[in-house]
Parts: sequence; structure tokens; C-alpha cells
Amino acid sequence: MRAISLGSGSKGNCTLIASASTALLVDAGFGVKDTFERLEKVGYVPEQLSGIVITHEHGDHAQGANRLARTWSLPVYASQGTSLGAKLESPHIIKDMQRFQIDDIEVLPVLVSHDAREPTQFVFESNDFRLGICTDLGCVTPHVIKAFQSLDALLLEANYDPNMLASGPYPPKLKARVGGDYGHLSNQQSAELLSKLVSERLQKVVACHLSEKNNTPEHVRAQWSPWVPPHTEFTIASQTDGCEWIDLMELAHG
Repeated sequence: MRAISLGSGSKGNCTLIASASTALLVDAGFGVKDTFERLEKVGYVPEQLSGIVITHEHGDHAQGANRLARTWSLPVYASQGTSLGAKLESPHIIKDMQRFQIDDIEVLPVLVSHDAREPTQFVFESNDFRLGICTDLGCVTPHVIKAFQSLDALLLEANYDPNMLASGPYPPKLKARVGGDYGHLSNQQSAELLSKLVSERLQKVVACHLSEKNNTPEHVRAQWSPWVPPHTEFTIASQTDGCEWIDLMELAHG
């Protein structure tokens, strides 16, 4: 199994998860043309896709879901709340901690704290490899910590630096929303979560969903570096380019 971020940030989010025979999109924050170009850039075409999994209804994660599904004849998987919030057409309804299968990839939805109707993040498993995607949550719960153990790779939100958010251009209401328990994880919060998920098994961690106005890669590295062990590779995804391929088989064999 392997994964690559096709774009990560407030202008759009989409991640490609792929095994030898299956390919899934996690979120659909870009339009058809843009998503096609991003797929083509990493060597994939829509005909290789088996479905779209949506985390929550906010536009930067779900605005392209119906159009992609119609254009490419793909099933869409989302919670009941997300399906209603995003007005998804004929979705497959998923539930917290109830595993489901898309070809040879098993998917575990994990309910998180975010200002959406029923937001979920996911753990993907195939051939004994486990990859977690954990973005768009305002606080770390015991439920999240338990669900994201024993991973080979993790894409984890590091949305904002508290000082940059406090002194930045956002109006007070938006600052309160971003920094609240139903907003996003700060660099410090995500570093604390990372410290609880690190294991000998974890080979790769990617910081995702950085705010363009309230964060920098340098701030993330300063907070995360003390918690990333020597055996774990650490990179940062960008809005424009996403990140490089995370190949779990390759990581496992060094």
C-alpha cells in the first residue's frame, strides 16, 4: 500500500491511497479538471479509482465529490452527517469504528471533534500495512489516540501556530473557531498527539493542512522534531504540490 497527498490546505484537500489493485481518493476538494491533472502528475488515471472517501462536508474537502462521482462513475463513502451536510448523491453510509472494505483495502472510520455534522478520519489497512489520515480536528480525544495506534505511516494535521493565529489577519470569531475544540490542531497539539502515536513500527509521518496565514513549515519542524524518532521519516505536505509518495512496502524494507 502507498499514499500521496495531491494537495493539502484551505484551498483544497485530496489524498490518493493505492494498493496493487485498488486506488481510493480521500476527500474531493478540487474540481474534475484539477483532480485529473493532479492524478496524472502522479501517474494515475480516473479509470484506476475504486471510490471516494469523504471526511466531512466542508468545501475544501467535499466540494468536488458529486461531480467526480458522476463524471467517473465512482461510489462515495461518508458518514450520515457528512452525506447530509455535503448533499452527496447516493452515498454509501459509514459509521464510527465500523470497518468496511473497498476491494483489498480495509477502511476504519474514526469520529473526531470538528465543526461539521459527523466528521471522521481514517485508518487504511492492506496486506498488514496500516496508514492513518488524521486532519481537521480541534482537540485530541482518547478515542483518536486509541484508534491511531500501530501505524506504519501517518498524515497528521498541523494547522496553526498559536502566536501567528493570535496576531494574524483573521477576525476574532474565526480565530476562536480555528483555535477551539471543534476547529483545528495547533503545531503543539499535533506534536503532543504524535508523541502518543510514535512506535517502532511508524516509518513515515507527514504534517498536513498547514494554514497559509497562520503557520510555516519552520514552526512545524520546531514543534515536531523533538518527537520524531530517528527511524521515522518526516516531511511536510503543501497546498500546491501535496507530498511525495509514501510507499509502505519500500519503507518496511528500508
